[in-house]
Amino acid sequence: MRTNLYWDGDGIFNVNADHSYVQAPADATGWSEWHHITVPGAFPGYWSRDAVQEVNSIARTPGVVNKWLTSWEEQAPQLLAPAIGLNAVDWEVLYGLEEDDPMNWHWWKLDKLRKDLDRDRPDRFIWFDDDITSDPAALKWLKATGLPHLVIVPKIDHGLTRAHLDAVREFLDQQ
Repeated sequence: MRTNLYWDGDGIFNVNADHSYVQAPADATGWSEWHHITVPGAFPGYWSRDAVQEVNSIARTPGVVNKWLTSWEEQAPQLLAPAIGLNAVDWEVLYGLEEDDPMNWHWWKLDKLRKDLDRDRPDRFIWFDDDITSDPAALKWLKATGLPHLVIVPKIDHGLTRAHLDAVREFLDQQ
């Protein structure tokens, strides 16, 4: 069974609390060790080595195909991934930031996700993005799609939590 995983960057790996740049709380995230990160062109924030190690493990799961779906675009594998130790330099990057039109409720990420699913035809997918619940069209489409899926929407000041990644493992274990 093939499962596509679509990964955002900020709010997933690069965490900040309302741009106050304080570490995410260990009791809310499940991760006790946080590291400051500054990548050129990005907001400074924090990342968890433990969370990244868990993602690296999940990314190696047989049948999993990982793809970047982030405004970082090519900078995700070139800058973000190496800066935090994420083994993601060879993940496909879905481009489309220049097509974004939020004034007309056209979110480029939803468009590119749908097109990639139509082209790639996985059995199911997981979408990681802290902005999904802000887009009415994405929420409507997710309710209507017949393709099995899991949506992970972290708080931007927490990023991926241990509970999120436990849910991912559980979803991947379902055959």
